[in-house]
Amino acid sequence: MLALDKHATSYHDLLSLLFKAMEEEENKVLQSVKTTKAMFRAAKSGNIMVLKFIFNYNPNLFMEVNPQGQNLLHIAISNRQKGVFCLILHMGAYKNMLALHVDREGNS
Repeated sequence: MLALDKHATSYHDLLSLLFKAMEEEENKVLQSVKTTKAMFRAAKSGNIMVLKFIFNYNPNLFMEVNPQGQNLLHIAISNRQKGVFCLILHMGAYKNMLALHVDREGNS
């Protein structure tokens, strides 16, 4: 069970505690799966703060795809999340790789 730290005064602090708890309690594969699911949910809802935290935590997760073969850019565009799209534009080389990816439906 996760005990919240009394010193967690911001949303960022709370996210940090959650990720730290995940690292302590679960193996790396399961942690990656859960983090990837959280990333896609955050992209779908436009939660930039969570996406920034995940990017700082493990930038390679941005290359993951969902079961439909969609990456973060596909999710941002299909859900009309301008903020997520703008975040991707500032991701350096990651944005180029995301833009080249084709999902299972043939969408790029």
